[in-house]
Formats: sequence, C-alpha cells, structure tokens
Amino acid sequence: MKTITQSTIPITCPPEILLGLRMDAQQFATLLKEQSAMALFREGRLSSGMAAS
Repeated sequence: MKTITQSTIPITCPPEILLGLRMDAQQFATLLKEQSAMALFREGRLSSGMAAS
C-alpha cells in the first residue's frame, strides 16, 4: 500500500483580508481547507470520505 504524506502549501495573504474577515492566519487556513474540500466535492473531484477527512 502506498503511503501518503501530508503536504503544507504556503499561501500569501494580504493582511487586509484577515482584518476584514476578523480572523488570524490559523482560522483563515482552516476556512480555506474546509471551503476547498466542499468545492472539490461539489465538482465531483473528491469523494465524500476524502472531503470529510
């Protein structure tokens, strides 16, 4: 079985976005992960199980 490792992807975000959303970087990263998983699931590119994890 192939081992899959977790990846970290750096994203540059203007501070105005975080201020406007009233979020810190960690909260914004969590939001991006959740929203990305949902969008990819809706597009049929992720299974429900993969999106949930």
